[in-house]
Amino acid sequence: MKRFIFSILTVGLILGLSGCGSSPEDSLQSSIDKYKKCTIDNDFKCVAKLTDPSLVETMGGIDGFSKLMKSSGITILAINIKNIAPIKKDGNILSSRITYTQTAKVHDEKMSMDSSFIASSKDDGKTWFFSTQQ
Repeated sequence: MKRFIFSILTVGLILGLSGCGSSPEDSLQSSIDKYKKCTIDNDFKCVAKLTDPSLVETMGGIDGFSKLMKSSGITILAINIKNIAPIKKDGNILSSRITYTQTAKVHDEKMSMDSSFIASSKDDGKTWFFSTQQ
């Protein structure tokens, strides 16, 4: 369960920001940066808004998601992006796999974990959602 919560905190899927840049790549980078900041700041309502809405719903909506994350005892200290895969298009959906290393404090114990998440967009890269890699 802690590994699941740990993964959700760095990703978990995420509803991204509307991009400030002119390209899907710029928008994706902006969304990743926002997600990292929200996660490290323990702003779980922000993280929930960046996470795939269907995943957030299974956790009781934004408030349930936020409450679960707060009660986890996990504090994310750093998220280091290792690779952002080229954006692929499948029909009207854009997607990219992001690999990262996350460092966290779990009940006074520091640990690191390599993982990945998927970013997807249904509006030509203006808004991105994130989810954990299956």
